[in-house]
Order: sequence, then C-alpha cells, then structure tokens
Amino acid sequence: VGDGVDIATKTEIDSLFLATVRLGYAWNRNLAYVKAGYASAEVNLRAAGEIGPADVGFSSSERHAGFTIGGGFEYAFTDRVTFGLEYNRVDLGNATHVGFATIDDTPVTDVPVRVEPDVLHVAMARLSLKFGDDAAALPAVLK
Repeated sequence: VGDGVDIATKTEIDSLFLATVRLGYAWNRNLAYVKAGYASAEVNLRAAGEIGPADVGFSSSERHAGFTIGGGFEYAFTDRVTFGLEYNRVDLGNATHVGFATIDDTPVTDVPVRVEPDVLHVAMARLSLKFGDDAAALPAVLK
C-alpha cells in the first residue's frame, strides 16, 4: 500500500438474498426470460498487518444492499420435470463499515472503513421435479 504499510484484508460475502421479477416468453416446452430486482448480502471484513511500527487488526460485518439483473432459459422434459440455466449479475453497492480495531493490542471502537465489493457473477443450473395432483392445482374456471 505504502511505505511502512503492510495490511492483508479478507472479505467474505454471506447470506446472499435476491428478490426478483421475471419477464419471459414461452413456446412449446421452452421458456426464456430476463429478470431484475433487489440484492442484499452480509459482507464481513477482516484486516491485519502493520502500519509503521504498530500492529493493526480490524473486523466488521455489515449488510449491503444493491440490485441484480440477469436472465435464463428453462426446458420442460415432461409436465413434471424441467431443467433451467440462469445467470445473475449482482451489484451490492458500497457501504461504510464501522468496526472494531486494535492497534498494538489497544482496542479502538467505531473505526469507519469504506467497502466496495466487486460485482458478483452467479450462474446456476437447476433440475425441478413437480409433485401433486395437476387437476387439483387448476382454478375451477380452467377445469
């Protein structure tokens, strides 16, 4: 980072949550769609190292909120078995983490650190099995 500064950082993303809306086109046994919506995740930051002669440690955990966009394709092998592929681009934005630090074993509280996670690229393959009575699931007007 600079002269006399040697800090290692580790960022972990836990509990990714996506709430999306899909818009698509279906033909025969195929479905293609695009999607967009809200994204949120718990971002944990840990840092340790040296600034000059001082040993420094830092930790924090904050929930980041942002957005997701993506798309996918599904194919129905039968009325009860489908296969799908999906891609999501997740941007969690940035946030100021206020965490706990130690400098030469002396605790320091309320230390602000700006965190900007990279954009996540999430790909998923899914096999869906449908159970139950098809006739019971249809509304009365469609029977």
